[in-house]
Amino acid sequence: MIVYLEGADGSGKTTLAKKIEKYVKTKGWKYVMAEPFINTNPYVPGRVNSLTLTASLEAMSMNNNVVFILDRGPISDCIYRLFDDEKPVMNYSILRMYLEVMDNICLVYCHNSHQKQHALDRGDDNKIAMDNADKIARVYDMCLGNRYNFLKENTMSLRYNFEDSSVAKLCFKSITEFIDRTYQKQEADDV
Repeated sequence: MIVYLEGADGSGKTTLAKKIEKYVKTKGWKYVMAEPFINTNPYVPGRVNSLTLTASLEAMSMNNNVVFILDRGPISDCIYRLFDDEKPVMNYSILRMYLEVMDNICLVYCHNSHQKQHALDRGDDNKIAMDNADKIARVYDMCLGNRYNFLKENTMSLRYNFEDSSVAKLCFKSITEFIDRTYQKQEADDV
């Protein structure tokens, strides 16, 4: 199963990923932290290609014995490539169609009103992200703000804002319920 966190720099993805990791650890379940799953810096050696990406995502979504916590992924890659001369690993339209047929994904859109400042405070040095922070945030809102209503029944789409504690708590509760439900279904299938 995949808990897939998306959002601009400073939106709370890594903090949420660590909370999810802690929850899964307390349950004694297997997990893999993929941070970042796809680096938004296109110049990092060894970037994944589209064939490897689709095979990896499919394998992760079908493996309900492990929680794969993805801190960023192909959606971020598509968005950040709008602001440089590089090509994304996968076209957004193709990615969207691919996500439509996958199972066991909890897609979480992380955002808040002070993302750029949070990124600067932690020492973020991604020039593309800092120079285009407001534009990047608007593109994320266009892509993820209305949620992925096309996702299948056994998937879920959430919004996370750590600056709003009630929203953050409700989102985290929904994530943990998704993980619990998926694990319980797997255990029942194994019997």
